[in-house]
Amino acid sequence: MNLRMRDFPENQRVGWWPLLFSVFIVFVFLDPLQRHASRLEWALTIIGVMVFLVLYGGSLVIWSRKGRGLWVVGAVTLLGVVFGPF
Repeated sequence: MNLRMRDFPENQRVGWWPLLFSVFIVFVFLDPLQRHASRLEWALTIIGVMVFLVLYGGSLVIWSRKGRGLWVVGAVTLLGVVFGPF
């Protein structure tokens, strides 16, 4: 019995559906908007979101090539640790 899990079927490719989850990134901008944040905070928020989106897109590319991108998980975790206190 083969109990190995596959990421997705062999004959399918990663489509557009994972990008649907990036829509929820809009909620990150609600807090600075409601608090009337400074330009520095807006710049850091935008840079953080851009870095996250690049990492997210990179993880989708790695996933579609059937690779294991643990470094992406580590980078997103580090991003959360840096921005978490704020």
